[in-house]
Amino acid sequence: MSDPNTPQYQPGDVVNGHRLTQQSDGSLAWVPVDTEAAAPSAPAAPTEPGAPAHVEGTPTPTTAQPKSRTWLWITLGAIGAVVLLIVLVVSIGIANLPRSAEAAKPDQSAGQRAHDEDEQPEASEPAEPAAPKVQDLSVAGTAFGVDTDLGWGWYAVTIDNPNVDYIFTSGFTVEAYDEAGVLLDSDTTYTTILSGQTVLTGNFMQLGNGSIARIEARGPAASGATYSAAASTGTFTVGNLAVSLEYEPYSKVTGQITSTFAEDQDFVQIDLVARDGAGTIVGVNSTYLDRLPAGGTAQFEQGFWKIPAGATVEAFPHL
Repeated sequence: MSDPNTPQYQPGDVVNGHRLTQQSDGSLAWVPVDTEAAAPSAPAAPTEPGAPAHVEGTPTPTTAQPKSRTWLWITLGAIGAVVLLIVLVVSIGIANLPRSAEAAKPDQSAGQRAHDEDEQPEASEPAEPAAPKVQDLSVAGTAFGVDTDLGWGWYAVTIDNPNVDYIFTSGFTVEAYDEAGVLLDSDTTYTTILSGQTVLTGNFMQLGNGSIARIEARGPAASGATYSAAASTGTFTVGNLAVSLEYEPYSKVTGQITSTFAEDQDFVQIDLVARDGAGTIVGVNSTYLDRLPAGGTAQFEQGFWKIPAGATVEAFPHL
């Protein structure tokens, strides 16, 4: 007699992944569902109504669960493990990668980036040729004498500036010595020596009883030169120079000075030198222009005492 508590199964029931299948000899057996398709089951043998079925290898009855759901959870777990492993590997790899110099730099503001771009060195331009070495001024000639009526000495010094693109703006001192080498008097002129020759004139007013034997000129050294490109430095030109005898022994000198300077020039000094028929300097004088317009012309007039008959006069304007 069968146990009333024992579950009664019929062919075709599925428990724990096994299906109750009737075998060819008429017996019942629990066959895994996966293998059931490969081996067709025999037709079920007739049984008496109410008789318990004879089952070979009946599995222990448990709560039946669908096989497909079990495999779903297994598959999801495996996929999650793989994804977690990949994330860990990628994270470790990124942490160990060397950071480039650009990536390591802190983020810069737009203003800082613009500042850095401005400081980038520009493409080098061809180097300009070295400026020529500055040469010293030189004295090209001197002349001196004494006005017997006034008792003053006078002088004329021709200064040569061999530098094309350099000028000298400084004091220029002329000294008078006697035969014994005693310094009798000196005179200083503050002027600008342009390129080429400039004639400076002046007077010695404290000679006393001394007699001038020689004069010396002292001016700035080459280190005192100022760069001034000849193309942009102005020049002076003398024109319409004439000498007329007003009355004995007074003569009048007139002329015009033209400027190529880009700006007006104030107090332009004009040194005058009188030469006799042999070309020897026999007297000096000077005057000035209050203003010489930029690129313009101004006239001047100055008297001379005791100019020998037939003497010529030269004018030398300078700043």
